[in-house]
Amino acid sequence: MAEQKKREHESLWRRLRCSCDRLMMQNCRCESLSNQLLTVQGCCRIVEYQTEHILLSVRDPDVKEICICGRDLLCLSYHPDAVQIRGKILSVTFGNP
Repeated sequence: MAEQKKREHESLWRRLRCSCDRLMMQNCRCESLSNQLLTVQGCCRIVEYQTEHILLSVRDPDVKEICICGRDLLCLSYHPDAVQIRGKILSVTFGNP
């Protein structure tokens, strides 16, 4: 059962075009239950916020920024250290500016 969950998780992140090894960052964690809802922990601030993309600054020294692209994106909640995004999530990109 655990192996099947792992395959499903990897399949989802493949569809979102990000690698599973990037999900285990030092100071940041991304969790998605579908392509409709994403939670990012370790967020410092929202750098850009539009309905087509949201750029987050994160506390991970290797990644620094996470860009969520999609349609009708909406920040449902923003707390110190965490943000929750809803919408049609098409891709999640991890990188350095």
